[in-house]
Amino acid sequence: MKVKKYTTQPALLGITLYFDLNGNKVGESRPRGLFDRLDYYDCHGNFKGHSEVAPLGQRIYYDAQGSKTGTSGPGMLESTIYYDNSGNKIGVSEISPLGGTIYYEIR
Repeated sequence: MKVKKYTTQPALLGITLYFDLNGNKVGESRPRGLFDRLDYYDCHGNFKGHSEVAPLGQRIYYDAQGSKTGTSGPGMLESTIYYDNSGNKIGVSEISPLGGTIYYEIR
């Protein structure tokens, strides 16, 4: 079952804003350096982790201590599929009709 968790909206300078179901900002991602790295921050500006694109196009996610937490890759119809470290499917994001994306947790 898909459960809606949050939405994203693009902002200036490559920043992406993350909002909960009530429209409250819960975090953001910011591009950093080369290799399509994104740094993630909570709504208070605390660093939460980063992601980088691997050679085969997957995005690999790391927590604030640098430990790998999961991956994502392209799905059908411009969606993105998210996996935990064991390869289990944990979520999917789809393009929102209002711009940005909608992220759903898979249960």
